[in-house]
Amino acid sequence: MPLSLRWWLLLSVLFIIQHCEVRSADAEPSEDAPEDQEEEEPPEGDEGETDMYADEEGADEEGEDDGGEPAEDEENEPMEPLTSEQMHALHKKMDTNGNGKVSLAEVTDFAHTMRRAMAKMELDDVMKSKDTNKDGKLDFQEFLGDPGRVPEQEQNEKANEFKELDANSDKFVDPDELANLFHHHTNDKVETSLTNIAMKDKDKNKDGVLSLEEFYLHLQPEEEDPVEISQEDRDIFNKLDMDNSGTLTLKELKAWESGSFMAEEAVKKLFVHADKDNDNVVTAAELDSARHDIASDPDYDAQMYLQQWNDHHEGHGEL
Repeated sequence: MPLSLRWWLLLSVLFIIQHCEVRSADAEPSEDAPEDQEEEEPPEGDEGETDMYADEEGADEEGEDDGGEPAEDEENEPMEPLTSEQMHALHKKMDTNGNGKVSLAEVTDFAHTMRRAMAKMELDDVMKSKDTNKDGKLDFQEFLGDPGRVPEQEQNEKANEFKELDANSDKFVDPDELANLFHHHTNDKVETSLTNIAMKDKDKNKDGVLSLEEFYLHLQPEEEDPVEISQEDRDIFNKLDMDNSGTLTLKELKAWESGSFMAEEAVKKLFVHADKDNDNVVTAAELDSARHDIASDPDYDAQMYLQQWNDHHEGHGEL
């Protein structure tokens, strides 16, 4: 996978680890905390899962701000595998029918459930920090915070932002509406909304679909010679282009923006390592036996997802 995506996935795991440690140490925020305390916006990336669930454009920009892609020695350093106990516990979570084996479909469904669950967990924390009357939605005062600590220009910007988020014009911002601000892909409705926004932003010729160049437009520096799109990136585009039309429809783009594409690709790679007998199912013993191979794979997105899933469940005391 592109280095920019690997870097974003690493940042996502570090964010989940830190987040779970904080939640396990102190499940409830302090009631003495200032009501207007701003929640730091999580790293964007649409896709991302969390999103794992942030978009690739945000991930690339973040990599550039940090001085570009990670050093080669960091890129090739093997990751720490999960323990045998952790692998068995994850397998049990994936095995929805309890037959001791997990199919590709079961693990894929688990991956989608997890990316939405982690996005919801993060969004719930944002909502909790702002929702002072605990009614599950934000009025403008809650959204703004203490007006005495917000400059007038920013108050005006917040007012416009609140109005845009309040899609049903009921003078409140509910969790689904707030998710559009923080790019948390918590459910299908939010994923569709965020994909519509991404399509509108990327579709420069307004024909309702994205060409290869439009999809990767963020890789092109302004007022500079065009950057050649790598074969790896072209392959990703072709996989997203399910109807082989040479363009991406809203539905095809949604797979990318929501993070579902990356999650499904990671699950396929997990099966390559674990399903040694090619019977299209993986037992707990097979998953355990593959844990070192998965962690040492230079294309380590399968390990990144396993780490995220484990950290999320351990942070909630579920494993």
